[in-house]
Amino acid sequence: YVQWFQHAVKLILKNLPEDGRAIFMQTDVKVSQDNRHGRHAGGGSYWAWLDKAHLAVVAASEVPGARLLWHKIICSGLGSNGGGRSGLSASYTHYLCFTTSTIPEALDGCSLPDVMRKGLSTWKSGSGAQSVELACAYLKARGCTQVIDPFCGEGAVLAIANVLGIASLGVEITKKRAKMANSLDGKLLLDADRAERQRDDSTAACTTTSNCRPAAKL
Repeated sequence: YVQWFQHAVKLILKNLPEDGRAIFMQTDVKVSQDNRHGRHAGGGSYWAWLDKAHLAVVAASEVPGARLLWHKIICSGLGSNGGGRSGLSASYTHYLCFTTSTIPEALDGCSLPDVMRKGLSTWKSGSGAQSVELACAYLKARGCTQVIDPFCGEGAVLAIANVLGIASLGVEITKKRAKMANSLDGKLLLDADRAERQRDDSTAACTTTSNCRPAAKL
């Protein structure tokens, strides 16, 4: 897996347009001694922690001109989406952005928070709506006109990019998920996520403000 993953990172970066960005969303997993990872490890124990951010950075260091622009954290434990996917994976995800551009990045060029809420997703391993929306807004501000997702799953990245006016193209090996990606409504997903965000904010306010106490019954 490690060799395959790093090879994929190198292929993406080597074929990145001059003014493009490559954003990787990767969750750390625990691996068994025979290098099975995530849900395939099993057995009630694990051998090592697989740091995918480290793997991506090492792979990028072997691509001439590639550099890391930012490294953020998506936390599944923020808001109502608590916990990791399973005991074999982390409850956070690395968000890494690379480029091969020769143009320096502005100091205020990335408005994404260092630690962010994942947001609603269509399945437990899917991309979260809020984190994807923030990344797509960043890409649009950089002049990117198309997003390509080589592992698109149920299509959250593609659908949200379209809502923001960015063309998108995805590849998915699973026919069922590819079909779902073709029909996913990005606006509905974002609306549902924003509604949940508002509920979470209201709940948080009630825990710190006495004005949120229910009225006394007479």
